[in-house]
Amino acid sequence: MAKAKNVSNFAALIAINVKYFSMKVSKILFSLLSVFFILFISCNDAEDEDVPLYSSYSNTMVKSFYLSDDTTSIVDNLSKRFFTIDLVSGNIYNADSLPYGTDISHLVANMEFSSPSKVEIYIKGKDDSGNDKTTTINYLESPSDSIDFSGGRGSVTMTVVAADGTTQRDYVIDVRVHQVKADSLIWENLSGSGLPASDAVAQKTLMKDGSVYCFTENEPGEYSLFKTATPGQGNWQKGTISGISDLDINSIIVSPEGFFALVGTSDSKTLVSSSDGVNWSPVAGSSAFYSLIGMYESTLLGIVKDGSAYKYASYPQQGELTAVPADFPVSGFSNTVSYKSDWGTSQIVFVGGRL
Repeated sequence: MAKAKNVSNFAALIAINVKYFSMKVSKILFSLLSVFFILFISCNDAEDEDVPLYSSYSNTMVKSFYLSDDTTSIVDNLSKRFFTIDLVSGNIYNADSLPYGTDISHLVANMEFSSPSKVEIYIKGKDDSGNDKTTTINYLESPSDSIDFSGGRGSVTMTVVAADGTTQRDYVIDVRVHQVKADSLIWENLSGSGLPASDAVAQKTLMKDGSVYCFTENEPGEYSLFKTATPGQGNWQKGTISGISDLDINSIIVSPEGFFALVGTSDSKTLVSSSDGVNWSPVAGSSAFYSLIGMYESTLLGIVKDGSAYKYASYPQQGELTAVPADFPVSGFSNTVSYKSDWGTSQIVFVGGRL
């Protein structure tokens, strides 16, 4: 009985100690959780002072941009002109410039946004006294106000403020216009040297194998050839063309073996060739050409006149002669330019006139 009583007392003691230990641990955990919660609230309060409650750069995005057709511009379908919106760099511009002379001083811009709170456009310019001035347009209130883009890049900027009233993004709007007329080339500095024969009545200059050949007719029936590898230095080597008469200087073209040309005054001229440009001889077995077009690879192309009809011809002749269309030039051809397309097809380009 004494042993059983001792066991019972020991069990009761353990239960009391466990209960006491559990209560103590609970108090410690509660204290730690309370401290952590207070620190967490304090940190959040400190961060909330610096971070806006609502921040979204999507509200500063320009979703579309185009110009209105109702302007004084000389361009048709101005609203169809494509503009690039670069949201990374903040640039809005037309990659394909407007035609030369387009008036961009009174253009109306049409833009679509994503719920901004404010959109302001700033236009830098000059007042009547020539002093710098900046005009501000509240786009959300006055979307139809015209904008002067003639000040060039950087003269028109825009600030878009998000719905939170704090987040904003700046843009540069650049309306580009070609500075020269289409199909016009302008050289600021142009240098050159005179012809080796200043008194020539006719001349044609060609390049072959790195050298420049200048054929001249000084007097009727008197022909010369000037050759140089450095035309800018004026060290021309002169040669006298002999053995032929009635040489058509403008018909001379470069061939793989040398040169081709026509001699004669009628509509059916004789084809002649030369390896050096000085010594010429008739080409046996060729057609009597009216004019020469140029070389297509190793074939000479030209025009023959059959009665009142013009026909394509070649040397060596390939196939039957075919009629020249009414709108195709038959004389006055420029030098041909040869190239290969992306598909490997050889082509030539030239200009000419029906003279």
